Amino acid sequence: MVLKKTREYDIGDRPTFRTSIKNPDGVLTTPTSWEWRLERPDGTMTIHPNTEPTSSVVSAGVIDFTPPDRFDTGGEWTLRFNGLTGIQSSWEETFFVRPSAMAFPI
Repeated sequence: MVLKKTREYDIGDRPTFRTSIKNPDGVLTTPTSWEWRLERPDGTMTIHPNTEPTSSVVSAGVIDFTPPDRFDTGGEWTLRFNGLTGIQSSWEETFFVRPSAMAFPI
């Protein structure tokens, strides 16, 4: 059994996340519409549709998301991608933001 290490970030980070979507034949395919759901450690969630500049198509079936704000809270965060129309697909990642007494935006 191989355990995947949870990604770790620092307060003030604003990383870009990437997912790839394939159709049932295994071909990279971009959904017509999608959303990203970002859940903070306190349970609050923000929804970012594909119409926002935080999300961009890199190439067919490859989509990037950069949160609109830098991470400002330590703890466990969850990011979920949902393909809504065209091709339906989901991807989810949980990651950890290290708390810091010296946190400030860069």
